[in-house]
Amino acid sequence: MHNNSGSGWSRRHWLALAGSGVLGIKLYGAETDFWNQKDPSEWTAEEIATLLAKSPWAREAMPQSESAAQSVASGSARGGRRRPVGSPQSVKGVIVWESAQAILDGRKKALPDEFANHYTLSVNGIPLPSESETDLYDQLRQFTSLHPDDQPPVQPGVVRKIEGSANGVLLGFSKDVLQLSTVDKSIEFSTTVGHAAVKAKFETKYMLYKGQLAV
Repeated sequence: MHNNSGSGWSRRHWLALAGSGVLGIKLYGAETDFWNQKDPSEWTAEEIATLLAKSPWAREAMPQSESAAQSVASGSARGGRRRPVGSPQSVKGVIVWESAQAILDGRKKALPDEFANHYTLSVNGIPLPSESETDLYDQLRQFTSLHPDDQPPVQPGVVRKIEGSANGVLLGFSKDVLQLSTVDKSIEFSTTVGHAAVKAKFETKYMLYKGQLAV
């Protein structure tokens, strides 16, 4: 069930996450597959922090070079204007697949109503440009894509800032437009935020939760 209470992205939470050092943890393998070995009620705070920072559903967001940023912009625009892109910023954030049930169980809060029936990802930690929300959302819709390896890329239909986060956004991709399954071996997410182009690849063989693909 969805509600308008947000999804628990407080500034204090993200500062605690960064301070925990889990951004540097290499996750994967049976020893760390706690989400399939334990009930969510038994997950520790450290395990949840790991799940939200570097897991099959979470990736570090690293800026690309100027040429890569231009490629992302031109490839995602679909006939629209090419957005000027400058030098990438020296920043690091995190991209999280928020609509995955494992992430929802970790956060213990539902996504806002407008993200119902959407694959929803968040980008947090990349400085947002000083623009109106309308302009920011329009740019993110134009220069963001979700691209399964055997399907055409799609752009988000719903975009909004994360409540309580200075540099966080949610991006929703309609399930009526895109249907994902384990047939899609990998799914690439890319966006351009300000002058920083970031991308992350998610591998579906690792995104299994309670025996099912969790996206």
